[in-house]
Amino acid sequence: MLSRMVSPDSPGRVGAADSLAKYQLIMETSNDAILFVGVDGAILDANRTAESMYGYTRDELLGLAIRDLRAPDTHSVLHLQMQQALTEGMTFETHHRRRDGTIIAVEVSSRGAALLGSPVLLSVVRDISRRKIRESIQDLLYQTDQLLRGDEPLESGLAQVCEELARTFALPLLWIGLKQPDGSVHVKARGGPYSHLVEPLQVRWDTTIGGSGPTGEALRTGRVQLVSLESALPEQPWWPLVQELGLRDTLSVPMVCRAEVIGAISLYSRRNHAFDDEATGLIGHFAQQLGVMLVEATERDQLRLQTAALNAAANAIVITDAAGCITWTNHAFTKLTGYAVEEAIGQNPRLLKSGLMGDDVFAHLWSTILAGNTWSGELLNKRKDGTIYVDQQTITPVRDSSGSITHFIAIKLDGTERRRQSDHLRYLANHDSLTGLLNRRGFLEELHHFVNEGGGAGVNALLIMDLDRFKVINDTFGHAAGDTALLTAAGVLRKSLRQSDCAARYGGDEFAILLRSVTEQQAVEIAERVRQALQTSEICDGGQCIALSASIGVAMVADSDLNDDILSLADEALAHAKEGGRNQTVVYRPGPRDAAHSRSVWPSLIKSAAAQNRLVLHFQPVVSLGDGRVEWQEALIRMKDLRGELLYPGEFLPRAYRLGLTPELDLWVLHTVLAKVAQSPDLRIAVNLSGQTIQDREVLAAVEQAVATARPRPGSLMFEISETTAVRDLQRINDWIMRMRHLGCRFALDDFGTGVSSFEHVRSLAMDVVKIDGSFVRQLATDRSCLDFIEAIVSLCRSLGMSTVAECVETEEAAELLTGVGVDMGQGYLWGQPAAVP
Repeated sequence: MLSRMVSPDSPGRVGAADSLAKYQLIMETSNDAILFVGVDGAILDANRTAESMYGYTRDELLGLAIRDLRAPDTHSVLHLQMQQALTEGMTFETHHRRRDGTIIAVEVSSRGAALLGSPVLLSVVRDISRRKIRESIQDLLYQTDQLLRGDEPLESGLAQVCEELARTFALPLLWIGLKQPDGSVHVKARGGPYSHLVEPLQVRWDTTIGGSGPTGEALRTGRVQLVSLESALPEQPWWPLVQELGLRDTLSVPMVCRAEVIGAISLYSRRNHAFDDEATGLIGHFAQQLGVMLVEATERDQLRLQTAALNAAANAIVITDAAGCITWTNHAFTKLTGYAVEEAIGQNPRLLKSGLMGDDVFAHLWSTILAGNTWSGELLNKRKDGTIYVDQQTITPVRDSSGSITHFIAIKLDGTERRRQSDHLRYLANHDSLTGLLNRRGFLEELHHFVNEGGGAGVNALLIMDLDRFKVINDTFGHAAGDTALLTAAGVLRKSLRQSDCAARYGGDEFAILLRSVTEQQAVEIAERVRQALQTSEICDGGQCIALSASIGVAMVADSDLNDDILSLADEALAHAKEGGRNQTVVYRPGPRDAAHSRSVWPSLIKSAAAQNRLVLHFQPVVSLGDGRVEWQEALIRMKDLRGELLYPGEFLPRAYRLGLTPELDLWVLHTVLAKVAQSPDLRIAVNLSGQTIQDREVLAAVEQAVATARPRPGSLMFEISETTAVRDLQRINDWIMRMRHLGCRFALDDFGTGVSSFEHVRSLAMDVVKIDGSFVRQLATDRSCLDFIEAIVSLCRSLGMSTVAECVETEEAAELLTGVGVDMGQGYLWGQPAAVP
């Protein structure tokens, strides 16, 4: 062009040639495109940089107008920009279009000039696409961080990121995939005009065929994968997508956080060599930052969910620092204590202290948690309104990476009602439901507690009282009259004993009394007062009356000898009172004759019972409450005395237990039942095992051997074990039960509800049936809480796949109530008394 503008024959030929050389040097060495544009927009000249920038040759450029290089959406302002540049000059940013149609961001510095008298525009064009991309990447990172920190779902935020990234790099398709533990890749978000085509892809990162692509390789190795898709193998699952879209290059960049590959960004282009080093570096930087943001966003989401869960939790949660200062609480804390969250933050948990707990409790609490251990227990705390409640809580220390304790987390709940129920259950477990006196368990606990506290003032008395002719009352007037006799006896004991004394219904018609710090004379006087008071009472029915009387045995014992075994001495004295004609008080005095009698009467009577054919079995049916079908028979041992009269179980079983003879009786019952089952295959019989049998490994081995030898039909033999016996050694007993199950035996938990830990331990016992103690059944008509308790037992047993049996069912009304709360079976006098034939 300049050769046309400057003639070589002109006078200024030498100067013009020099200017031309300088012009050509500037044009050809500039890193920016230089364009000379006429006022009509025609391109008059261009340098080599312009050729490489736009993809046209110089001759091609000289045949174009500037409008041809502008992006279509900038044509409307082109004329105004040219006019301003001619008059004032200007620098502005716009978008130009390359020969291949791609759009690039440019900065144009344009100024008007006169060349040989003709106005022209000198435009210096700088490609700022990379700078714009860098700025876009920085803006996008900021926007991404804001999106991921907001409340918008993670997938929605990432979808916006992908769309923006696709626009920035002018890509038809890109997606973000997260690495999954099973070897798959979860497409978390996608962008670009063809993003919908990603959905059917099954991408993996393991060594399967689906993991052999660039994304799988990037996730597996943690290295950037730049691949020309023209060399892709047709068997790849994503090959159809490559062909359909005409893709040429793909770039997969791993996202790494804390030295772990968590995912990858996969980008696709229709141009060859679309991802140069600068673009790859920018995308790599973005991927690195995005990986960190994703992990932090996931952790924030988890924290939000955890916080929401903690706030929604029914239990109060309190977090304190290492010094015990409250740093966080949930809404349940406010509901529990009355203190708002803002009132609690910064306070010490001692603001709940009631002053009703000893300092030793808190000393133990702090020593436990400061040692790094978890403390669980109950505290009597005070709410904001001053009311006292049982704060049942677990406190757990939290350590940092160095092992130092930084916080404590307390999980708290209101245990007031649970304590009340527990106290009620304990009362039921330790008291006779009919008389309200202590039962055997409660009396032995009281005795044990008394001994451990150091006893009384030196000498105490133990009394065993037995109602005379109680069996006659039951047989003549029925069990209601028998209950009246027992209630009368309990009332007499309450009136006759001192406040420091302790009385219990020990079993059947037998009562045990502990008289603290008495002389023998005082003990006898109290016993006689009780006996004589009973003589003034009688049981009547239909004009027929039976006078009450009692036999009482007294044993004087020193503090050092006071234990539950000493009851056998009072028992011996009671035996003397009965042998002497009943209705009298006898004191045990260990002389040569009495000592020999004590050692020999009951042991020899019980031990010789089997050999002398004085042991017999009675059977009581267990009946389905639904259809009245007999499910099985319970075997009940009976013993005859030397005169052949049948003894009441309460007369010999407690003595056998105190003498350690119940295992012999249990084995006799088992062998007898096994013989019956062998003779009558249709029989299903339950055998009771005493606590002494369960605790004796050798006896249990003998039971196991007897069953293994007899090989009864599966399901025909059931063992009943009392709750209090079963919970003493859960693991050992469960192991034995499982061995017996392999021999076809079934198991029932007997007397359920009398133990203080019933609900805590029943889940651990491999039982088929739970027998609800009769003390609850007898009170159904008068105590609604007993029915509620039974319903709770039924619900628990059903959840564990266990059936339920109610003991001591004597009326149709009771049977209907039990059926109503879901009890499966019943046992009691409603269906008949124990009989000699099953």
